[in-house]
Amino acid sequence: MKFATIRLMQFFLCVEKIMGEMKLHQIIFLLQQKGFNYELYYKYENDRLYSSELDDEIDFLSNIGFINEFYENIEKIYTLNTDFTSKIIPGELEGRERDFLDLLLETDQKTLSDAAMIYYFKNYNSAEDEAIQNKIRGLAPDLFNNMAPAHALFREIESF
Repeated sequence: MKFATIRLMQFFLCVEKIMGEMKLHQIIFLLQQKGFNYELYYKYENDRLYSSELDDEIDFLSNIGFINEFYENIEKIYTLNTDFTSKIIPGELEGRERDFLDLLLETDQKTLSDAAMIYYFKNYNSAEDEAIQNKIRGLAPDLFNNMAPAHALFREIESF
């Protein structure tokens, strides 16, 4: 079993339910950026952060019955299959990682997405704030116009 698989099992034992594929990708990305290793590669495409490796791991967990995937309206939902957890429990997240996860789970999708993009641009392009803002202005103009909540979350993530 891969390390990422075990870490995702721990994640779902704590979360039990995630509403939205993008939110799942962004939460795992931000956890990984803060040192909680999932060993997943991310790239920025189509105005979002994406990891095909995360999709593969989620498919695996769904196929073995650890999580359920379904749609409510047009939003993909991921839930822990509690029948499965009695068979294997690798241990829940705790301490700093749990506190950070709670912060991300309590954040609305738009702010989470925007903060993840700021984090991505800053850490993968080694850019200063002005350069980040110029890049965001070109790639995601809506984000540039609503940067205050995203920057506030970004600063909170940086200080975590």
